[in-house]
Amino acid sequence: MALVPRLPMPSPGRRDRLWATLSLIAGGLWLVLSLTPFFLTTLVGLPFAALAFVTGWWARRGSAQTGDPAGRARANWGLGLGCAGCAWQLIYYSLLAGVLAAAAPSLWDYFRQFFGTSTP
Repeated sequence: MALVPRLPMPSPGRRDRLWATLSLIAGGLWLVLSLTPFFLTTLVGLPFAALAFVTGWWARRGSAQTGDPAGRARANWGLGLGCAGCAWQLIYYSLLAGVLAAAAPSLWDYFRQFFGTSTP
């Protein structure tokens, strides 16, 4: 019978730090994708936002329980970048909706004149 070496299980603090690092990376990707002014990149970035929030909250709680300040800091940064991306989306689309609402009467008159009268 051959002896198979067993790998040691990672400590809980190290495992939480891995999830915190993943949260930081996903939060950064979400922020970059949300800052680009294309609608498709927002849709591509939404799974990264969800990943940043879920892993950040989980790693933050685990790092607080194990007393790992580096893991907690990474998880906080991941959550912060995820929140910054969401805040940017809220501001951007609020401004876009305001611009469209302000232009609506002018566009309505333009289309009414364009389609309502015949040209000679």
